[in-house]
Amino acid sequence: MKSIIAITVLVLTLCSVQFGQVGEEATHLSSTALSKIVDVVLRTEFKPGKEPALIYIRGNILKEAWLPEIENTQFILIDDAELRKLGKAYLFKDPVFIEGKVRIDFGYGDDCEARGKSYIFRVNGDRVTRTKDEGGWGSGCSRGSGTGSRQ
Repeated sequence: MKSIIAITVLVLTLCSVQFGQVGEEATHLSSTALSKIVDVVLRTEFKPGKEPALIYIRGNILKEAWLPEIENTQFILIDDAELRKLGKAYLFKDPVFIEGKVRIDFGYGDDCEARGKSYIFRVNGDRVTRTKDEGGWGSGCSRGSGTGSRQ
């Protein structure tokens, strides 16, 4: 009986370790890798313009030094309070690690509703390579109590 319990505990432990590794992973990106990712995403999203443009961006991981110089484009980092004042801004989401790749979601919106594009990268140390994987994302808030009736 004791051996059956021991085997059951061992099998359950191994299964929980295996299933816990599926999907998103916790890992660390170097500042150099993050700065390269920020550069690629922002240069893809914003091209030199004929008219000066102010681009307000909210992102926990962003640093002023990482923002690229693009002709007639000025990037301004904002915090949550400034986002609420502006109403909407560009959003640079925190990295998500999935199966050896890094996903960055970048888009436009506010705390409630936003949408944008997902960028996927392979990162090896400080080396960053954008993959051909593409996707989009969106978020929305439920409005109302849900108790109304439809006619």
